[in-house]
Amino acid sequence: MTLTAPKRLGLALMREYEGDNNFIKDFPQLADGLMVIPLPVEEQCRGVLSEPLSNVQLLTGDAKFNEAMGYPMVQQWRVRSNLYKVKLSAITLSTGFSKVLKTLTAESTREELLSFIQQYGNHYVSEALYGSELSCTIYFPSKKAQQQLWLQYQKEVTDQGSRRELKSMPFISYLSGLLKTQLLTEDLVSGVEIRCGEKGSCPSACHLCHQAGREQPLPTPVLLEVSRIVPLYSLVQDNVTKEVR
Repeated sequence: MTLTAPKRLGLALMREYEGDNNFIKDFPQLADGLMVIPLPVEEQCRGVLSEPLSNVQLLTGDAKFNEAMGYPMVQQWRVRSNLYKVKLSAITLSTGFSKVLKTLTAESTREELLSFIQQYGNHYVSEALYGSELSCTIYFPSKKAQQQLWLQYQKEVTDQGSRRELKSMPFISYLSGLLKTQLLTEDLVSGVEIRCGEKGSCPSACHLCHQAGREQPLPTPVLLEVSRIVPLYSLVQDNVTKEVR
């Protein structure tokens, strides 16, 4: 499946017909035909921690591990915020694409159709998610280390307050604090590593991704994922195909 079409259709095509009546704060000016929907507050600034899984990248070749300690493990942590859903509410084709469509008929050759697909792809985007995202991968030297750290985290955080405190002090923040202050025992800290990447910029209102003391740029939403695509053939129809339907 190719997804070259979204570059020319859907979100991209509409930019040729920009208007003044599609504006939302902190969001780039969009063209008419696109609808921007802010996600509910409860879906903003949410941290998601995956289940620990074996690090398959290390489970190849002649690698040997202590059965008592278990295989190396990884966990994924993700925070999304400043989220908006962008939907294609009306289709307005560019002049170039319209001209190409007019040349395609029921008598078009296979080569003509293939050329069309190569140029525009076979799908276009009708819905996408915009916002900011912080994603991290936590590497543990062994399953035992992950389990001990998780139990230690639950015990220490809940000892300081109610279980609700687990939400305000995520596991990754707890680990980062221990690594920075070197409070982990040597057996546990050896091999523990956290690698993070960011899409867009975290808004200062989200405590799960905002870094204190760091100057944050304006949180302009970026494309995070394509949530719905539509086959391009839905636009390629002439009088014959309409009658068949």
